[in-house]
Order: sequence, then structure tokens, then C-alpha cells
Amino acid sequence: MRTREEVDQIVLNSIQKQAEIYHQPKLNDKLQNDIGFDSLDYTEMLLILEEELGHSLPLLERKVVSVKTVQDVLDIVHIDMGFEAPRPEAKSKWFLFKSIFNGKEKENG
Repeated sequence: MRTREEVDQIVLNSIQKQAEIYHQPKLNDKLQNDIGFDSLDYTEMLLILEEELGHSLPLLERKVVSVKTVQDVLDIVHIDMGFEAPRPEAKSKWFLFKSIFNGKEKENG
């Protein structure tokens, strides 16, 4: 299993490559306004991340068009990868995403 830091680096590199920007994106960069993502970029990002991480990202797949910032992508990928200790600032969002995800899984299960 990859560490949180390894996952973060893969996500940041993937966004940088996808957006064809020369600098690593900042955590508060907005995907559309600051980086220039369009709807196709979101889908391609999801596919690239799943391939590079070797892990399915079902919550990101459900939320891909609603993520706003680079940090949002990281938070959701952390949940999908099973990291239990989110960064302190994201705890309320993390628990909301986790409850939504668990509810969907129970409905589908």
C-alpha cells in the first residue's frame, strides 16, 4: 500500500500533466479557473489516477465533476484509498463524504 505522501505526489503530478502546466499545482488552485480543466479533463484525470494508483476510485468517480480544488481531489482520493486520518481541516468534509460513500455502498450491496 502506498503512503499518503506517495499518493499526494501521484495526484499532483497527474493534475500537472493533465493540465499541461509547468509548475506543480497548489492545493488551493481551482481546477477550472486556475488550472483550466474542462469536463473532459475531469474524466481523463479520473482514468489516469485509477491507472497510476492501481486502485479504483469510486467516490471520486461519483464526485468528479463537483470537486473544485486540488485539495478536494486529494481529500476524496484519500478516502477512496482507505486513509483513516484526514488532514484536520477536512474532517467535517471527510465524514460527510464517508457517510455518503457508505450509504451508496449499502444501497448497492
